[in-house]
Parts: sequence; C-alpha cells; structure tokens
Amino acid sequence: MISQPLNPLHRYPFPTQQRLWRNMAVQDTTVELHGHQIRIHSVLLRRWRTGQGIKMDFVHNHWFFESHFVLDGTLTSLMDGRPPTDEGAVMLLPPHSPHAWRLETPECIDLILTFTVLPIPEIVIPAAWPVSPEVLADLSHLLHEAEKGGAGWRDRMKAHLMLLFSHIFVLYNWPQVEREEFPTQERQFILEIDRFLYDHLASPISLEDVADHMHMSVSSLTRRYRRLTGMSLINQLMTFRLDEAANLLISTDLPIAEIARRVGFNSQAYFCRCYKARARGGLSPSEARQALRHPQEERSPRQARKPG
Repeated sequence: MISQPLNPLHRYPFPTQQRLWRNMAVQDTTVELHGHQIRIHSVLLRRWRTGQGIKMDFVHNHWFFESHFVLDGTLTSLMDGRPPTDEGAVMLLPPHSPHAWRLETPECIDLILTFTVLPIPEIVIPAAWPVSPEVLADLSHLLHEAEKGGAGWRDRMKAHLMLLFSHIFVLYNWPQVEREEFPTQERQFILEIDRFLYDHLASPISLEDVADHMHMSVSSLTRRYRRLTGMSLINQLMTFRLDEAANLLISTDLPIAEIARRVGFNSQAYFCRCYKARARGGLSPSEARQALRHPQEERSPRQARKPG
C-alpha cells in the first residue's frame, strides 16, 4: 500500500478532485521535455463500480497516448497476461493500441490523461504495470496548484506536468530525442493527419481539405491512410468527434446541442443518432452523461427510454 499522504484521494474528496481536474482539463497545455512536444488533450477522473452498467471489456483504441493512474482499486488488462494493477500503477498506452479492462474490485478510481507527443517515441510496455509513489505525489501537487490558483498558476502547473512526464519517461524507458533521430515516415504521416482532424472537429472539413493540408491528391491520401491504419478517413473523423463528445459530456455541463456543435454536427438529432449507434449499450448522449457521472444511480425503464 502506498503511503497515504502521497495519494490524492487521501488529500481531496472525490467530488473536489473531479472539479479540480475538470478545471485543469479546459487548459490547452503544451510542455517541452527531452526534445518532445507533449500536448495535453483531456484529464478525466473516473470511478468504476460493479453493476453500474458501463462496459469496460470492449476492445478499442485511440490515435493519442492514454495514461491511467490507478488511485484506488484494481484493474486487469484483457489484452495480455499482465497481472492486475495496484494502487499507484501507471498504465501507458501508445496510439492505436487495442485495450480493454476488467474490474477486479467493487470499485476502482483512476485518472485518465490523454495527450499527443511529437516526435512519437518508441516505447516498450513492461511485463507488469509499474507502480510509482513519485507519480502519485506529482498528481497531488498538481491538484494543490489547481486549488490554490492565483497569479502564475499556469506556469506552476506546467512545471509540475513536466515533472510528472519526466517520471513517466523513466518508468517506460522513454528515449530522449537526438538530432539525428526522427520517427518513421508512416507514424509521422498518421499523426499529422490525426492532429489535423482533431484540430478541426468543429469545422465542416472535407477530404479535399485534408489532402490540401498534406499536399497530396485525395485518392493517394485515402489509400495510404487506410493501408496504414485499416480505417477510412471519414470513419476516423467520426470516431474523433464522438470521442471528444464523450469527453465533453463527462467533463463539462454544456448542453447537448452545444456539444454537438463543438464536434462538428449542425443537427442535434443527427448527433444523437450517431452517438447512440456507436455508444456502448446504445446510450443516448444524455443517458451516457448520467451513467458516467453518477454510476451509482439506477435508471428506471422510463429514464432509460428518454431521448438524447
């Protein structure tokens, strides 16, 4: 068991942490470390409970890095033979890494951080998820700065984020970038497109827009992207839009119509249809927000049929 003062859960109640991390998530933050540019996309504190109706065991992947910091409880990866996590475990998933989880305890609380890195490092996932008291301490310091606020808060937050990522670099033997080292052309190609799509989620972008950005013809672009990722650009853009919508549903109180607009849908009804078609369990946006924010509350059959 990790020493109690290091764990943020022992310093801040869960609702307070949710509020502080949510405030931090709205900051568009980029840090430079060891030759890498790291851009934070989202920060989400999540409480998983058995019987809450939210599936963790569906296999999925993302175009960005996803890191889980286990603050309480135990998770097991269903994609490999790694042993269950412990409190203080740091799980790092590179882009396009299939993953799924199983809850081993009645409840598990983890902090999920999503980010992109340029150039993309080559990392090796260890046989067991590493446990780091230093990372827990970093998270506690970040929360303390978020709570304190005031002048210079963003600079202090960046300093603590750099310390957090430096510890992650050590845990995963993250290589420093030498001048002569560059990521492979294929990985750079995918990331450049994915970042362009992500940065223009609210815009009615077309394949021609992406092709112009990459200085390629539409046919060459789409063929190469599908060959490297196994997905079409249109499907990838829809995935990004719905993933971002899910983040906004959980981390903000924005109306459904505003979330639809922010992720590129002109019609709320069409957004709700798309979301339900891809959501686990066929949940509407409003049902997904309720289930993910308040998993302990059971929904009546009438509530379950309520439209998004």
